[in-house]
Amino acid sequence: MIVQTMRFIDLADLAAFRFVCKSCDMSMSISLSDVKLKNSNMPPTFLGKCRNCGQPWAELNGSTWAILFHKLGMALNALKTTLNGDEAAHAPVTPLGFKFSLEIKPEIEEKP
Repeated sequence: MIVQTMRFIDLADLAAFRFVCKSCDMSMSISLSDVKLKNSNMPPTFLGKCRNCGQPWAELNGSTWAILFHKLGMALNALKTTLNGDEAAHAPVTPLGFKFSLEIKPEIEEKP
């Protein structure tokens, strides 16, 4: 018999992006409410290099991949506001007829 537990995360429960350096294991979290992930005019320089050892993080073949994380943060923030509203911005909850969550890959446990 296989037992499967399904897990879901509501967008409102997403708090931050976490990055861990592959060279020194230093970790850094950036809150989704951080201005870096909300301002479309701000250059995404937050992933330039590790603040501990200086290892380049988001640079590959002369290009930066930080822009993808910046866009992901902006998109998640826009979805959160659209689906859940935003009291500070006076944005109401969406009239859409569904709720949205992300499904996390389940752990599968074999039972005899």
